[in-house]
Amino acid sequence: MASGQHHEQMTETPPPMPSERSTGIVFTVVLSLAAVLLRHIPAAALLCAVVAAAMLATALLRPTLLGPLNRAWFQLALLLNRIVSPVVMFILYAIVIVPAGLIMQTRRDPLIARARGTRDSYWIDRAGGPPQTGMRDQF
Repeated sequence: MASGQHHEQMTETPPPMPSERSTGIVFTVVLSLAAVLLRHIPAAALLCAVVAAAMLATALLRPTLLGPLNRAWFQLALLLNRIVSPVVMFILYAIVIVPAGLIMQTRRDPLIARARGTRDSYWIDRAGGPPQTGMRDQF
């Protein structure tokens, strides 16, 4: 604590980049699915299939050629993470936390203030309990 810090460091360490080969395989799978989904448009399906085959061949034979694509894809993923994560957290907050707080404000009475009536205290009398000698010489 001599450095004047009062909590742990919160610096972001970027996640490790995926390999070029795995990025090429992901693009191959996505383009293959696009070719299947676009089979009613033969030109688009053929284009997706040819690019998928080229991507697979490149990923298996010379994955280093996919380096620029891998870096661009990774940067896009980081950008989307910076945008999507706060939006999702806000939506969860608005859908879960705010309604729960409003329900607690309107319906719950944790101090039993409404049922107080003529009582002078909120103290709740408890019957029984541990024997009084149980609290002597605790340590």
